[in-house]
Amino acid sequence: MVERRYMRQARLADVGEAGQARLEAASLALTTRGEAARVERRYLEAAGATLGGGPDDAAPTPALPFEIHDPAAREVAAGAHAALVTLRRVWLGGGPKAGTR
Repeated sequence: MVERRYMRQARLADVGEAGQARLEAASLALTTRGEAARVERRYLEAAGATLGGGPDDAAPTPALPFEIHDPAAREVAAGAHAALVTLRRVWLGGGPKAGTR
């Protein structure tokens, strides 16, 4: 049974209880740095993920599939995008892959 706090996302067809269980069982690492990492951490923790650390110092901020000119907004978008990519991969059963421990 999924915790009450995660029931809304577990009801999504693409997530389900099995996807939420996979997320809770995975130990994920942040894939971004700086402000982007703060946003990424917030999204992943709110979704129920366990975080095991961050990227090494050489990890580049991932490219976005869209253009944002403001540097602060770009950082927030990079963190949110990185978190959502990880969540989608875990929920859909593709495994944590990059960014896992």
